[in-house]
Amino acid sequence: MKREYGLVVVFSFLVFVSLLSTSCGTCNKVKLQEGEFKASGIVKKLPNLQGSCAWVVETKDGKQYQALELPREFLVDGQKIKFHYLPVPDMRSKCMTGDIIKITHVKKR
Repeated sequence: MKREYGLVVVFSFLVFVSLLSTSCGTCNKVKLQEGEFKASGIVKKLPNLQGSCAWVVETKDGKQYQALELPREFLVDGQKIKFHYLPVPDMRSKCMTGDIIKITHVKKR
């Protein structure tokens, strides 16, 4: 019984360490997928607009993007982010606030 318990503890520890090393390794360097782009910008809440139309990501060059499914934790006016995205050229928006993109990876700057 003690031997089985010891094996479970060792196995659990190894799983924990491998998950930890994998997750931390992706925090610093996430490789771009095919067709994916990398950028940094600021999340902005546009005045006089509501819902998802009110939020855009503005890059350093002034280009605005309407991001699909930007996590709530990043919906803060003025939040600086780094992100990877895929263009969604076939999708049109009633918002007309910028090109539509699908964010595939995002983190605070």
